[in-house]
Amino acid sequence: RGSGKHRRWVTIDSGTDYQHFYLQDKTGSVLVNPRNAKIEIPADLTFSTGFGKNHPPAVIQYLKKRGLSHKGFLGFSKQMRFNEYYLAPNDPVYVLGTAAENP
Repeated sequence: RGSGKHRRWVTIDSGTDYQHFYLQDKTGSVLVNPRNAKIEIPADLTFSTGFGKNHPPAVIQYLKKRGLSHKGFLGFSKQMRFNEYYLAPNDPVYVLGTAAENP
């Protein structure tokens, strides 16, 4: 956002999708609920769009679903940055919390 030489990035949308997962090591396994957890991981996917760089169809679909436009001035693609973070199977993790029996 901005005008002239004064521009800055602002977040226009963000979202999360938490899925419980099992963490297993040589001592056993535990079901992890990541909601409200402090998660520090690098971005798995980062890309930018703008003049000459079109938005992928999946991103256009996501933006439409959220009521956001990918078109800017005169119908050109808006300049946007996207970052996606996720834990994939076999990613190393460190979990600190309370464990209890899960019926």
